[in-house]
Amino acid sequence: HPAPTEVYEIAERHFNETVGQPINIAVLGQSGVGKSTLVNTLRGLGPSSPGAARVSSTQMTGVRSEFVEEGHPSPFNPTVVYFDLPGCGTAAVPRAEYIDKFNLRERYDAFILVVERRVDESDLWLYDFLMRNDKRVFLVRNKVNIDILSEAEDYSREPAETLGLIRDDLAGEFGLADSGEVYLISAKLRDSGRFDLPRLKSDIGASLGSVKQRKFALSLAEHTELLLSQRQAAAMDAVRSHALMAAANSGLNPVP
Repeated sequence: HPAPTEVYEIAERHFNETVGQPINIAVLGQSGVGKSTLVNTLRGLGPSSPGAARVSSTQMTGVRSEFVEEGHPSPFNPTVVYFDLPGCGTAAVPRAEYIDKFNLRERYDAFILVVERRVDESDLWLYDFLMRNDKRVFLVRNKVNIDILSEAEDYSREPAETLGLIRDDLAGEFGLADSGEVYLISAKLRDSGRFDLPRLKSDIGASLGSVKQRKFALSLAEHTELLLSQRQAAAMDAVRSHALMAAANSGLNPVP
């Protein structure tokens, strides 16, 4: 049997590499597209909830508001942290400075690029950069609930037709072979179970690898059967790591 100190070191390393390892998710896009609202909804928070990212109908991310360096942790699992980044290619943060200023090459496990009706050229440039650097990027089209109402009123279009047109247009604009790579959402907390938001959450988790996938599931507020099983598995990982460290620390050999 290994010595207690050796077991403790192994347990501590396992804890740091799994349970204690942060998941950093960058939320990108121009001001006003709904990044802060999405950050809050992914954390199960409304705009007025304690700890919510600041949301306003006026420009809040960029020139007139400071980037929150420490990010916005999930209240359900604080090691999952969302970073509400300012828009790329603005006077405050030009394209030439953006990548290095926010350490996009190394800091983040996944990226959510949020757009609405008008796609900014800097977002196209940013998406291309991230894809060329083999980053996990999720292209999100926000506020489709408003588009559905508008298209129904102006053209008598059914919701499914409107969503199909939006999905195909955005896939074409970003040069995607598969329009399924586009996530159509309403970022409002009340719409967290509608459109593609549940699929977005599931796909982000699936992209992270088994350990981080479980941790990401643990950070979500939903209690669907799948997410509940993932949350239970993540909780068991934490319990095993803590139990192993406690046993080693007390000089006992852990029970397998």
